[in-house]
Amino acid sequence: MFTCDFSVEEFRARRERVCREIGPEALALIQGSARQSGHSTFRQSNDFYYLCGVEVPHAYLLLDGGRQTSTLFLAHQSEEQREHEGEILSAENAALGRELTGVEGVQGIEFLARYLEGARTIYTPLR
Repeated sequence: MFTCDFSVEEFRARRERVCREIGPEALALIQGSARQSGHSTFRQSNDFYYLCGVEVPHAYLLLDGGRQTSTLFLAHQSEEQREHEGEILSAENAALGRELTGVEGVQGIEFLARYLEGARTIYTPLR
């Protein structure tokens, strides 16, 4: 669900560096990895992990250079999923997500498009 390899302050400092670099009129959108069928162990993408330490699939991190804020967008976890897989960071436990990561906001993934509206520049990692 979340790594303990680095402190919340370390992740916050990394995100702040990116926000300064992209400038006040830009956003940076980092996509976490999807769950791979057939693989038993989930592995988060390096960029996403480096900036927030979250180890859940189908998550996004949005860095706002103008506001100097970070918002984590998480998938929802149904009660059935919780029973079978255990609790993971999800839109349903946003307060825990803010506490563990130090991001300013945690939203359901369905709100991501609203945050991108009107953006002049959006940076994404290239593969």
